Amino acid sequence: MATPRSTMSAGARPIHTTIVKAALSAAAAEAEVRAAAEYLAEVMQRIHGGEWRIDIDHEVRFIMIRDLRDDRRVTPKPEIV
Repeated sequence: MATPRSTMSAGARPIHTTIVKAALSAAAAEAEVRAAAEYLAEVMQRIHGGEWRIDIDHEVRFIMIRDLRDDRRVTPKPEIV
């Protein structure tokens, strides 16, 4: 069985190859989420016109795509609060 190789980081500490692969995989997944959101914003622009803003919050696992011209506040329904 091959011995895992490590990579040197900027701080000159060895980083296990598995950690590097996981970080790259996560970055690729985040880029995929961003690309999907950009595609949806583009389609919404073709349908409705205007400029669309994309908000992605990985911490709360939430994505919002909204028209910048619409300045109405988003408020939850009373039964949700």
